[in-house]
Amino acid sequence: MYEQVSHALLNDILDELKPEVRRQDLRHFYTRLGANFYAIHTLFSHLYGRREDFFEQITTLVDCLARAYIDRSAELERIDMAREEDHNWFLSQEIVGMALYRDAFARNLEGLQSHLPYLSELGVNMVHILPILACPQGASDGGYAVSDFRDIDRRVGTLDDLRHLADSLRKRGMLLTLDVIVNHTSNEHEWATRAKAGEREYEDFYYMFENRDMPDMFEETMPDIFPETAPGSFTWDPTLDKWVMTVFNNYQWDLNYTNPRVLSEMVDIVLFLGQPGRRHRPSRRGRFSMEEDRHNLSERAGGAPDLAADEGLLPGRCPRRVVHRRGHRRALGGHQVLWRGRRGRQGMRHRLQRDPCKRVDHQTGQRSIP
Repeated sequence: MYEQVSHALLNDILDELKPEVRRQDLRHFYTRLGANFYAIHTLFSHLYGRREDFFEQITTLVDCLARAYIDRSAELERIDMAREEDHNWFLSQEIVGMALYRDAFARNLEGLQSHLPYLSELGVNMVHILPILACPQGASDGGYAVSDFRDIDRRVGTLDDLRHLADSLRKRGMLLTLDVIVNHTSNEHEWATRAKAGEREYEDFYYMFENRDMPDMFEETMPDIFPETAPGSFTWDPTLDKWVMTVFNNYQWDLNYTNPRVLSEMVDIVLFLGQPGRRHRPSRRGRFSMEEDRHNLSERAGGAPDLAADEGLLPGRCPRRVVHRRGHRRALGGHQVLWRGRRGRQGMRHRLQRDPCKRVDHQTGQRSIP
């Protein structure tokens, strides 16, 4: 959609991009950006329009997206172009997905790759791996306390293993889905470590309070997530001499999306995970802020990840009306099967009934071994 104010601003932004970005062939990126920029600008104006550095903020976003596009492989660019023709591809009734913990299903990514023929035989064409990003042992919350968003748990494998798995899935016509935890980090993440070392800019990455006044006001209405093991939503840190917001566990520090640097970092991380191994990092020239709903990054980004990373399922892009079924451990490793549409149901039923150990009651969704 063309709108004069937003597209005049876009022209100014493109003039501000650094020479190494402007020298690249970005024709298709500019087409996608132009088509989406009115929505992006409208949303960002609503959230950040009162900020004096609004132009720097939105310029930083465009710079981040452009650099992610530059690093796009030729193969993924071809997929992007095909999906431009079928822009509702992720709503396909042909998607049959399985969500699994890699350690319970296949121990690591190499093991998972060896099971792809089995998953393909079942009719699965979307593999959702529950959290595999780097976490401290003993304080990981099942993978949701991330200490490094740009690396994966060494017990699972390496980024190269992840890249090879994505390539293998793509050749089979299968999608790879990863969990991206955007609302908090481990207290051992670099940002938290630097905050505890006294770097004020990293203290601002989190919600911190010198006394209990504000935390007490929050806790008047905030329910406990883990009332028995982690009561309360704030934790006293003796190194900082401050209260830190920890809505889940005391080792999971909540990110402060009113700080513009947090949002710009997390957008880049999401794009990085959409194509692991990217070289570029975002420009620090501008900043963003998040005034509300720190848990819904994809929606608040106004579709920005769509501009640079179609491969992989990003936050908020899960198919609608997905049906969950829990399978027998011998049949499906004890993991969830997700299917959509008539073909997905029939295909999964046919494949499960071919093996007597995978017999399924379609009223209850329970599998049994005769």
